[in-house]
Amino acid sequence: MTLLEPIQAHGKEITELEFRKPTGSDIRECGVPFSFQPTTDGSIIMHPNAGPISALIARVCNIPPSSVGMMSAPDWQAASMELLSFFGASRRTASSSGASISPGSGNGIQQ
Repeated sequence: MTLLEPIQAHGKEITELEFRKPTGSDIRECGVPFSFQPTTDGSIIMHPNAGPISALIARVCNIPPSSVGMMSAPDWQAASMELLSFFGASRRTASSSGASISPGSGNGIQQ
């Protein structure tokens, strides 16, 4: 992922982040980055958990937590969406309605 604003990590200027797939150990150590809330109309609202998201960004991108703290808000948001892609966001849920969760569908904004 290309950053809009460079950050410092490991004594160097970083302009791109490379993500690896999070593992169960990563989630256990960092926490669950997103929670999902079904609504009465069948849609799903995604709630980001900033602490676990930041910890996972640091861990899966191999940068210090302080570097995550340097990220601009748009870069942090883009990185959180990159993480979401690893969590089966496009996989069908186990509901009988056949609803699925896809990036952008649970942005917390109800229409």
